Amino acid sequence: MTTGTGPASGSGAPDADAPGGGAPDADAREAVLDVDVLIIGAGLSGIGAACHLTRELPGTSYAILEMRERLGGTWDLFRYPGVRSDSDMYTLGYGFRPWRGRQALADGPSILRYIEDTAGEYDVLPRIRYGHKVVRADWSSGSARWTVTSEGRDATGEPRTATATCRFLYCCTGYYDYTEGYTPHFPGIGSYTGQVVHPQFWPEGLPYAGTRVVVIGSGATAITLVPAMAAEAAHVTMLQRTPTYVLNMPSADPVADLVQGRLPQRAAYLINRWNHLLQSWGLYRAAQIAPGAVRRLILTDAKSHLPRTSRSTCTSTRRMTRGTSGSASSPTPTSTGPSVWGGRRSSPTRSTPSPRPVSVSPAAANSAPTSS
Repeated sequence: MTTGTGPASGSGAPDADAPGGGAPDADAREAVLDVDVLIIGAGLSGIGAACHLTRELPGTSYAILEMRERLGGTWDLFRYPGVRSDSDMYTLGYGFRPWRGRQALADGPSILRYIEDTAGEYDVLPRIRYGHKVVRADWSSGSARWTVTSEGRDATGEPRTATATCRFLYCCTGYYDYTEGYTPHFPGIGSYTGQVVHPQFWPEGLPYAGTRVVVIGSGATAITLVPAMAAEAAHVTMLQRTPTYVLNMPSADPVADLVQGRLPQRAAYLINRWNHLLQSWGLYRAAQIAPGAVRRLILTDAKSHLPRTSRSTCTSTRRMTRGTSGSASSPTPTSTGPSVWGGRRSSPTRSTPSPRPVSVSPAAANSAPTSS
């Protein structure tokens, strides 16, 4: 006998052949779906898995169970300003259908369209069953099959349970809790009079123009969120525990512009893929060999994108706060790029009055969207 793990419950699922094991009462179930491969999740990974089956194992039956009512996973769920990939799309995208956009670090809507177009091209859409939250997976050694239980609601809104069986269970669920993102406990938050927003559940049409905003965290979510909000907010402050080193890069990849349209698609993809791979590897190795030089390079590059007055203030503030941790404020709307502060440094903030403060906590969202 073997045991399986329920992908949604996170606990060991009993063998269906074992005493007391198996699935709930069949009377509460829909008709059983039986396929060779069952994929859980219709995000970037799930759609990719389905396309690979179509390409490499034609004739293999499969289905996708998706908890939500739309495909796209992370790239449909996250709607905060500036949402985009923190990995280049030549790496994150599909090798069998390479990313052909000009932006290597693409915005969320573009990635969602890429996933939708890929699913349509490989006829994946009819195989997706929306509104199915997988709650249990049982393995039977006797039949060598998985029995997967999902829950949802029928067309009338009534709860329903569905069962699927398969020879191979493919979990493409990512690592987010889509229903309740991680939210740290901040003592005194109950007395805060402004609005607290979690990026994972960004309210549609949130009116933050002219407000003063504090973004808690300095990870990839904050890096994309701060510049996007700074264009409309009266003032944005990034409140961080550990400052992050960030290099400013062009939004359009010059190498991709050069090779796409001039070379065959496969050759252009390989050049773009290796270009970004070698850039990442080279910077990593340089930082290991000469961390001081790389640090100076990053700081010099960051300051070059600030308005001239901010550069002089940055220099004097850094001297006064050597060895201390602090916060990095957002760029002014006239800045050519984000104000990024490397090392343990503090940055000056502008005092701009605003009628309604807003606090955003990207740190609560586990991480910025990647490949789920």
